[in-house]
Amino acid sequence: MMKLSILFIGLISLLSLSAWAIDTTQLKDFNAAQVIELDQGACWAQQTEGYWRIASFNDHQAFQVIPSLFNQQANELLADYFEKLGRPAPAKANTSVRLHCSGAGHRFDVTSLDSELPICLSMDFDGSHFEVYRNAGSADVCQPVTAGRLVFTLTENKLGPALAERLRSPQYADYVLRVRDSVPGLMVVDLKKAYYFKEELAGFTFLRDGRIFKAVSSVSFDQILSVVGQSIELYRSQP
Repeated sequence: MMKLSILFIGLISLLSLSAWAIDTTQLKDFNAAQVIELDQGACWAQQTEGYWRIASFNDHQAFQVIPSLFNQQANELLADYFEKLGRPAPAKANTSVRLHCSGAGHRFDVTSLDSELPICLSMDFDGSHFEVYRNAGSADVCQPVTAGRLVFTLTENKLGPALAERLRSPQYADYVLRVRDSVPGLMVVDLKKAYYFKEELAGFTFLRDGRIFKAVSSVSFDQILSVVGQSIELYRSQP
């Protein structure tokens, strides 16, 4: 009976493993001599004429990236995002498309190189996971920060309640959606949609207020922690 139980558990493990593995027929077109290996084998990438072959082993996916189709999908997702903000999407710009791979899987970072707005998109291949960030970094590498959010560092913790009350006052009703002070010494301000990608304008407005200026030592973006891994630029595109 013990042997039968061990055999049954072994069969379950084997079936589970095969169900989660990449179908090896999807890898048959990879040329080992031309494969770029990212993050110790988390992904394979191979450039061919007109497209990239990608295998993301931690996502159990293999797929092709055709620039024209990928750009169309990214533009549609971006247009939908700005429609929800109640604002027109920025004019199409030159973009850099990078593949990032890690133990957490793959993502694509799409960065506008010369857009009117400093934007970068983070998405997976099929667009099921999609985020738009403010780019606080260089033009061609995304340093993501949360759009529509500012972080205030207080000069003294005891000034927090008065600062929160000031920011919630009718004077700033057009700017402030929500004020949070859950971390001592810090205050997070979520802005209304009109100030997404215009965070500096809101920040300068706040700092012109003497009461706010005296209460804070700095105002900064809300930095997104990046997952450790490895990335490569797949291509650059023009509108």
